Amino acid sequence: MGCHSSKNADARAVSGGFVSDEASAASSYGVNFSLSLMNITVDKAAKEKYANVAAGYKLTSLKLWSWNDTDLLDALSSAYTAAGLKKLEVMIMVPQDEVIAFADSAEKAKELLPILSRYHFVRSIAVGNEPDFPGGNPPQGKDLEIFQKLPMAVANVQAALQGSPPGSGIVVTVPFSNGVVGPNNGDWGDVIIKQANKKVVEACMPNLDFWAFNPYPYFSFEGVPMGVDKTTWQDWVLGNAKTPFGSPPLSSMLESQLYNMRHALDKLSKSAGSKQIAITETGWPTEPSAVGASIANARLFYQDMRRDLGRMTTTYNLVPGYVFLFELFDEAKKTGNPAEAHWGLLNQDGTPKLGLTEFVLPPSFSATKP
Repeated sequence: MGCHSSKNADARAVSGGFVSDEASAASSYGVNFSLSLMNITVDKAAKEKYANVAAGYKLTSLKLWSWNDTDLLDALSSAYTAAGLKKLEVMIMVPQDEVIAFADSAEKAKELLPILSRYHFVRSIAVGNEPDFPGGNPPQGKDLEIFQKLPMAVANVQAALQGSPPGSGIVVTVPFSNGVVGPNNGDWGDVIIKQANKKVVEACMPNLDFWAFNPYPYFSFEGVPMGVDKTTWQDWVLGNAKTPFGSPPLSSMLESQLYNMRHALDKLSKSAGSKQIAITETGWPTEPSAVGASIANARLFYQDMRRDLGRMTTTYNLVPGYVFLFELFDEAKKTGNPAEAHWGLLNQDGTPKLGLTEFVLPPSFSATKP
C-alpha cells in the first residue's frame, strides 16, 4: 500500500493536481459540488441543469458528495463534452454512512472499480467527511464506530485499486476537520493531533496518498481574543490584515490553520510530516443576517486566499490544485446557523451572486479588491 500511495501522490504533484489550461484563472482550486440539500426535486433533469452550469463556468475541478451517482456523473460527462472542455477532474466521496460497509467488506470497496472504469475523469476518492468531528461534535455511538473503522475502510479502498487498470493513478484521502488538532497541554504554540484522534489517524496514514482537512476561518470571525483589537482580528481572519498577525506572524487565519496542521503532522511522525496537504473544504457564507457573513466579506476572503495560495502551497507543501472552495451552489434545506444555506458561489438556482461570482469563478476572476 505504501508504495502505491507514494507513487500516486508524487505523480499528482508533478502533474499540478487540478490545474487546467482551459480555466487558468481558477487553476489553483476546485469547488464542492453538492445538490442534496436543495429544496427542489433533484432528479436527472436537475443534475443535467447544474452540470451545465459548472461546465459554463469552465470549472474543471469538482468534489462530489457521493461515489455512485451515475446520473450526475453522466450529466457532467455530457455537459463538459458539449462545452468542448477537454479537462475535467473529479473527487468522489464514500459518505459517512457507508464507511462501515467499506471497512467490513473488501468486495464492497471493489464496487468503485466500474465507476472508475466508466468515468475516466474521476481521479481521487475521499473516504468519509470530518469523521473526527461529525456534526461539530466528537464522535459517539454509531459515529464513533465509523471513526474507529475508518482505517480499514481506507485500506480496503486502496487494496481495491491495487493491480487494477481502473485504479491506476487514483489517489485516496480522508477529509478530517480542523478540530482533529488541538493545543498540546493548552499551548497553542505547539499544536498536535488530539490524543483521542491519534490512534485512528496513525492507522490511516500508510494508506493516505495525502492529508486533507477542512479549515473554516469564518467560524473564528467573532472569537476576538482578549486584548486584541476587533477590527485587526477580523481583518486577519479574512486575510485582509495590513500586517502579519499572531505568533509566529502570519498573513491570515487560513495560513495559521495550515501552519498548525503542518506542525501537527511533523510532530506526529516523519512519515506524516512528509505528506502533502489538501484543503477539501473552505469558504465564506454570504447570508447578511449571520454575523460576519456578506458578499463583501466572502469576496475579500476568496481574493486574499487566492493572493496567498501560491506561496502557501510551497511553504506548507500543499497538493497543487487540491483546494476545494465550499461550495458552488447555495443549498436552501440546510438548517442551523442562518449562514448554513448560503455558502454558495452561486445562488441555488445557478444564477450569479453579484459582487462575488464574477471575482471568484472563471473566466472573470479579478485580483483587484473593491
